[in-house]
Amino acid sequence: LRIPEDLSFAGFDDFPLASHWSPSLTVIRQNTAGLARATADLLLKRIQAPHDSFASMRIAAPIEWRGSVVANTIEMSPKDPQPVLIVTESGVD
Repeated sequence: LRIPEDLSFAGFDDFPLASHWSPSLTVIRQNTAGLARATADLLLKRIQAPHDSFASMRIAAPIEWRGSVVANTIEMSPKDPQPVLIVTESGVD
C-alpha cells in the first residue's frame, strides 16, 4: 500500500519525527492544557456536588494536516469542524 495514494493515515499526539517522515504524518494534537482544565473543573464540581449526575466536556483537538492524508478524504460534521476530545468523569472517550 502507498500512503497517501492508496490509504490515508493519521496519528494522535504530535511528536517531533512526525513532520520528518516521508510522507509527513498528519496528526490530531492533544490539547493537554484544555484537558487538564476540564479534568480539574469536573473534579471540583464532583467534590462540591457528589450526588449530581455525571458530566462531560468537549475539548477541541486541532489537526496538523500533513502529507499522509489526501485532501478532502475526511468528512467532518459541520457542528464539529475539528475533532474533539470528550472528557467524562470515567475518563477520556
